Amino acid sequence: METKSENPFPIHLLDEEQKAAYFEWEKLFEICHNPPPENLEIGTIIMPTGYWMDRAPASLTLFKERFLKQDSSPHLVVTGKHSHPDLLRGGAGASKVIRAMNIYGKLTPKMKQNLIPDDYAENTKMQALNISAALAWRHISEPLVVVVSAEHLPRLYSTFIATILEIENPILETRLYSIAVFGDWESDIPKENRGKRYEQIPAEINRFPGYRAKGDVATEEELIRYVSWLKTNIYA
Repeated sequence: METKSENPFPIHLLDEEQKAAYFEWEKLFEICHNPPPENLEIGTIIMPTGYWMDRAPASLTLFKERFLKQDSSPHLVVTGKHSHPDLLRGGAGASKVIRAMNIYGKLTPKMKQNLIPDDYAENTKMQALNISAALAWRHISEPLVVVVSAEHLPRLYSTFIATILEIENPILETRLYSIAVFGDWESDIPKENRGKRYEQIPAEINRFPGYRAKGDVATEEELIRYVSWLKTNIYA
């Protein structure tokens, strides 16, 4: 997958209204993109189904690297009842994605034991709640790292942070890092009839007002405060 610097956004293809949405997305992206420090032991890697073919290679690479180098082996949680509700039978759910990882991911038997499916989450809010429940029951551990397509990162990270703040405020405990997966902005969404990647940015931003009204996503101020706490509590 390409990085942001290698893959500049084709802003020239947007109209003025779409450009305004892009600049809002870009501001949120800069706040929400927080890769983990190299020397920090990761407890759990989270991969939402969604555009899972984008995310699986980066998730597996991180999982295998950390599994081999860390003292404590991380878990990889694949979360999502489906990859997209408009696809036949909802596309690929978490268990189906994990079966593909077991077959094609070149994992050792011990690595395979640390793959966890969450087939019950029907949306991003439920994914965040289920991860929080798994933490509370000590099925997984933090720090957490979510691996997600770049276009979806602001909304997903904002949803997870809103859930963490709702459960843990005022004493924060959960460190959530994030890794964005960049695809070619002018390519089509894999397996979906949703247009080009760059066309998803305005659609993502247009979803925020409804989620904000329900309290499902963190505000920009809440995100900034959380990220400030995250940066000062790396080894908490």
